[in-house]
This record gives sequence, C-alpha cells and structure tokens, in this order.
Amino acid sequence: MNWFKRKLLKKIQNLTGNPRRIAQSFALGSFIGVSPLIGMQIICSLFLSGIFHLNKTAAVIGVVNTNWTKGLFLYPINYKIGAWLLGINASFNISSLLQGNIFHNIWNSGSAVFLSLLAGGVVTGSVIAIIYYFLILKILSVYHQKQEMDTIMEKEEKSYALLTGASQGFGKAMAYELASRNINVLLVSLKGEGLTELCDEIRNKYHVDAECFETNFAQYESVYEVSDWATRDRNVSILINNAGIGGTRAFESVTPEYVDNIIQVNVRALSMLTRLMLPELKKHDKAYILNVASMASFSPFAYKTVYPASKAFVYSFSRGLHEELKGTNVFVSVIHPGPVKTNPEVIARIEKQGIFGKIGLVTPEKLAGIAIRQLFRRDSLILPGVLNKLSWVMMILLPNAWKLPLLSRAVRREITSLQPAKI
Repeated sequence: MNWFKRKLLKKIQNLTGNPRRIAQSFALGSFIGVSPLIGMQIICSLFLSGIFHLNKTAAVIGVVNTNWTKGLFLYPINYKIGAWLLGINASFNISSLLQGNIFHNIWNSGSAVFLSLLAGGVVTGSVIAIIYYFLILKILSVYHQKQEMDTIMEKEEKSYALLTGASQGFGKAMAYELASRNINVLLVSLKGEGLTELCDEIRNKYHVDAECFETNFAQYESVYEVSDWATRDRNVSILINNAGIGGTRAFESVTPEYVDNIIQVNVRALSMLTRLMLPELKKHDKAYILNVASMASFSPFAYKTVYPASKAFVYSFSRGLHEELKGTNVFVSVIHPGPVKTNPEVIARIEKQGIFGKIGLVTPEKLAGIAIRQLFRRDSLILPGVLNKLSWVMMILLPNAWKLPLLSRAVRREITSLQPAKI
C-alpha cells in the first residue's frame, strides 16, 4: 500500500497544468470512485472531465486511487447511509456483493440496493472529494514552489528580489523571509532607518547578497534612480512593492503636502516602478510581482480618506495587470494585510480602534511567511488568515451605508485619543 501511495504521489507531481485544476480533477475522480458504477467509473470521469475542461489523467488517477484503496471498504457504509436516507430496509447482506463479480452482483441485486449505494456514495464521495482536493492542492503547491525556486537558483545566478519599504515592520520581515530562502535582496527605504545595518545582518546570517538604496519615493526622480540602480549589472526576477504611507487625520486638518505624499508613494511610485522594472522581469524564465495593498482597499473610511482610496488603486491596478500578463513569464499578486504589529506606537493606535481595528491582527514575521509562500504558489489574491478572509467577505457583502459608519466610528476612537501631529 505504501508503494502504491508513493507511485500515486509521483504521478500527481508529474502532471503539468494549474494545480487547482489538477486537484479538482483528482477530487472528481475520487468522488466517482466510490459510486456503484463499477466498470463505468473511468468512462464517467473522462466524460465529466471533458465537459468541465479538467485534467483527464488526474481524474482517472483519482478513480483508481479511491476505488482500489477505499471502494470495497466504503460500499457497506454507503449502503447503510443510502438506505437510511431513502427509507429503504437495510437488512440486505451487502458483503455478498463483494464476492466474485461485483458488477454482476450489483446488477442482479435490484434497484433499491443500487440506489442506496448511489445515495450513500454521494455523501461519502463528497467528503472524500473535498479532503483530496485540499490535500492534492497542498502537495502540488509545495512541490511546484520547490521546483520553481530550484529552477531560479539553477538558471539565475545572482538573481535578486527588489523590495521597497524594507527597513521595518512587514518589509523588514519579508527581507528576512526572502534571505532565508536563499534569495539575494535589493532593499529600498527612507534614509536614516538602519538599512545598511540590516543588509550587513542579512549577509552575515543568511550568506546571501544584500544591497541597499536609501531614497524618498515622494520625490519625483526617486523611482528612476531605484530602477537604474537595481538593473545595473544585476538580475532582478522578483519585485515587491511594499513602500507605503498612511495616517489617521481629519482631511481638513492636513496639509496639501500630506495628501500629495500619500498619492506619490502609494500610487505613483508603485505603478511607475512596476513599469520601469517590467522589461527586466520579462528577461527571466519566471518572474514575480507582489504589490502590498490593505484590507482598507475594500471600503472607504472617514479620517483615512486618502489612504484606503490609494490602496483601492493598488488592488485594482494589480488585478488588471495580473490579467494583462497572464500567460507570460511574469506573475502578479496582491496581498491585503490587516493590522500588523510593527512597533509599540502602531499597536497602541490599533488598540484604540477596538474590535474592528484588531480583526486579523498578526505579527510581521507570520505575515511575511504567508506573503512569500503564497506568491511562489502563484496565489494572485492573498488574504492572510481566516479572520481577514471573513472580514473581506463582510466588506464585499455589506453596503457602504452600513459598513462606513461602523468602520469610521472605530477609526474615530483612534483620532480622538491621539494628539494631532503636524506635517
């Protein structure tokens, strides 16, 4: 049996195509594999795979795996479940079906037995299909991620990841995460934030190349300077646009410079740097772009009027670019973090917002692990954590007339508890 499982795993890993499609196909085959359609299971799986444009090989493997390893064991269970659901007398000796020619036995047992097996198979088959879908998807994602990273390291000598906003919080955690995966890093941040020391630490701890560039993306020429520096005698195959600024202020109390800085950094710098780096990324067999948006992308807020609007741009831009570059060597993803424990000041501000501010609260290290892992698994929309996924569903479903007052009230608690800062 262990030999069979190893052979099955090897066959699944050797399949090419979208991991989700392969997992769906295997789940379909597993579902059909517990049905009483003996002798027709493979034909049914091929027929349905063709209709739904799934992977026929994976579906057949799913049928064989389930039928050989679980089919006979599940028939008695299926019969009892089906007979109970249909209100049929379950006194039939189901074990007699498993002796000799099963197809012939089921055919001669009558419609009541067949329907009971079929109804019970739908129940157990659905459970098995769901389990196998997530199991195969996880196996393929991990396997393909390892293959891709091995390919990058083999083919791309001295390949780099360009990471902006890298000096603290989430960006710093991503720099560590990339380096721990043996990826060379080019780090960008504001001046005076310890970026040089961070590069030294990464080189000494992870034995990869780490270089830094200090600039302010609110300045017009900064993106051109970063692009020229990053592509000078280097191979950049990963771009992570993490640099961003925000704040909690009443709109009429801030200066025009405050508003302009948010737009310049969150909108202009991200889209311009992506455009400038795209020719370099297209030189590689596989390249990645990760843009950092926010859960605030999905709803407007009072007292954060410009910030969520800028992150909504990041979301829309990333999804559009993902579709535009689909089928090319460049994969585009966007992540929507909730609140992140970056430093005591930020944590204190989050605490002031109450329950709405703390939904999905995670550490930068955990968030960085999720971000890089899902990027290499080719997840185009990353919602880290169960709570953030639930929050996303809520914000998508609730009309602005309901959610806007609730969210704005939470932010108002923060602004009334803090001294307004001057710009």
